[in-house]
Amino acid sequence: MKLNDLIGIIEDKEVIGERSLDVSGISYNSKEVGHNFLFVAIKGTKFDGHNFVKEAIDKGARTVVVEQIQ
Repeated sequence: MKLNDLIGIIEDKEVIGERSLDVSGISYNSKEVGHNFLFVAIKGTKFDGHNFVKEAIDKGARTVVVEQIQ
């Protein structure tokens, strides 16, 4: 699926980079990220997904959704 199709309904978004990338999967757990995945950084009660963005990219995420750019 194309990234643009996935994020089309999200309000208040800023896209940095290419919108037409192919996305092969979605995960909020950096340990489950694979090649061409979209990683969603969620701030939880125990862990902040923003702290795992680099790990997700190293594992193959091409796209990252964040609440804030650190």
